[in-house]
Amino acid sequence: MVINVEYLAAGLIAVAISLLAVLARYGNKGFRGDWLIAGVAIGILSPIIGLLMGGPILHFLYPDGPFAQLVLGLLIFIFSCICYTYIKKESSGFLLKIMVFSFAVVIFLAFAMSLTSDTGLNIIVEKIPVGSQINGFDDYINITEKELDAYPVLKKAIIECRDLNNCNSRPNIEEWMIARTFLEKKSHESGYLFSIMDESSEADLNQGILSPALRNGFESRGLLLSENAFISQASYQEINRWNIIDKMHLFDIKDTELENELDKVEITYGGVRKETRIPKLEQIFTDRGLLSPEENTIYRVPENWIIFNDIVEYGIKKENGILKVYTKEKWTYEIWKENGKLNIYKARSYPLDILKIAENYYRIYQQWED
Repeated sequence: MVINVEYLAAGLIAVAISLLAVLARYGNKGFRGDWLIAGVAIGILSPIIGLLMGGPILHFLYPDGPFAQLVLGLLIFIFSCICYTYIKKESSGFLLKIMVFSFAVVIFLAFAMSLTSDTGLNIIVEKIPVGSQINGFDDYINITEKELDAYPVLKKAIIECRDLNNCNSRPNIEEWMIARTFLEKKSHESGYLFSIMDESSEADLNQGILSPALRNGFESRGLLLSENAFISQASYQEINRWNIIDKMHLFDIKDTELENELDKVEITYGGVRKETRIPKLEQIFTDRGLLSPEENTIYRVPENWIIFNDIVEYGIKKENGILKVYTKEKWTYEIWKENGKLNIYKARSYPLDILKIAENYYRIYQQWED
């Protein structure tokens, strides 16, 4: 069940106001159940006013406070209970009774809204026209009609976009999570390159070493790795996985004067990047066609420097007294241990969002709304 939060809040406010009107009409006529009505009204209004007005009211007092709505709702709750008890000239026992009851209403209301409120999840599908630049592109997920039948929420989103021109749907969240897991698995499989079965290679991987057998597996397929490629270990859902990070050596710098200038660059600490410019260094890059003469900056960590602009980035490392220049480190391949084999995949920072179904292409992604 999906209910618009704004409509739900408006309906509850109307109920609370009606209860307050009943109190105003009959509260002074010997009606002893007034604390029940007041408790319900306070329990409804406190969290809703806090939710709607917490940010604007408290922001100027506590601009970095992440719980402004909660704070305001709590203040309204306490203040309302105290005021009503004072107006009625009741005892502290009455105050405690109304606070406990109205707090129970708050808890019930929060639970009810969590079950019935809008999830805010949209599945957006974009049909890619025939003849667009995407056609012929091989980096997509190929899904058969039979596979699509197993995931109704995904099939519904595709059909509504294809046939009804409705490309924005709100799925059942549990069903969508199952479909998304399927898409992530298909995306992973589409990046497969080759496999090797070599026990020593796994032992080497755990030590950060690319074994000869593994290097040969790449080279024999025309997938060359530089001598600077290295291994970083990762994990995914309890599956052994390694990443291959590569960088290419470009040239060396043998200039004592320039090296002294680099040593004067302030070292970056605690994530605060102190940037500077060294025209002579930039000219060396520019002469090799690696940098344009516009805005280039450099920052330093011990014995390493990064020179970059908005488009490219290069690393400089002092090795054996020589300044060596490299391309930026790049996440190149993934190695997964699956079914007793080491499977090699193309590296991806996120799952593919392009689906090919029959002869049609679609881009699909999820979007959460506040």
